[in-house]
Amino acid sequence: SPTHQYRADFERSGKYSASFARYLRQPHKASLLGWDEYRWDGDTTLIQGEAYQQTSVRASADATWTSVRWLLTSKEVEGSGASQWMVEAVFVDEPDDAELAAVEPLAPLEEPERRQIFAQLDTDESGAISPESFVGVVASLGFPREQAEALAAATDTDGDGAITFGEFSALLSKVNQQASAAGSFARLVTDGVRATADAAQSPHDVVTKVLRALRDEPPYPLYGAEVAIRYCSPTNPAAQLTPATFATYLDEPH
Repeated sequence: SPTHQYRADFERSGKYSASFARYLRQPHKASLLGWDEYRWDGDTTLIQGEAYQQTSVRASADATWTSVRWLLTSKEVEGSGASQWMVEAVFVDEPDDAELAAVEPLAPLEEPERRQIFAQLDTDESGAISPESFVGVVASLGFPREQAEALAAATDTDGDGAITFGEFSALLSKVNQQASAAGSFARLVTDGVRATADAAQSPHDVVTKVLRALRDEPPYPLYGAEVAIRYCSPTNPAAQLTPATFATYLDEPH
């Protein structure tokens, strides 16, 4: 595709063929050159002028398959008035679920940060948060009310009808607890505090946040798709998709 990052770079340098040959000699691209057999993995996904196709290649009958994901875009052929599918990007050997599970854990908030949040929720300055107030806050983040009420009951560990700082702090410490409402709430609060404190997030922070949003149990439907779209560059066509459309792509087996 004319917008493929390497084509644009190489054409600017005036050394397209030689530079592209050197690019293909990178170790992680070796499977694209040395394959003896390939297979289609799943159907092609078409989304607003883009096509996604998963394939696998291997060098011999007893070799391990290497995954290759293709992104194609429909581009007008200059001077013809017709469109043609062209390669926009190729992703080789992307991380599997086990590798995604190894994402660096999110560091819990420090005690001063937790106390500041607690003070904002302790509106009557009684030293505790009422279950009703807590349920309202959790529901405002997109959790179903029934789930918010269950989380409030679970957080009030002594059952006295009030959430103390110790109980609230224990909840926020569950930031890396997977597949739970407590973990989802703790991550949402932690992410919000960190984003406010440091609007200029590092590339590592953005990648980690998107990976977690797509992998973990969502606090509400399409949450992962919303986060992924939020961090898409304005030049990425996915930035224009609705969460429901983006989720259609995510439902593909690859």
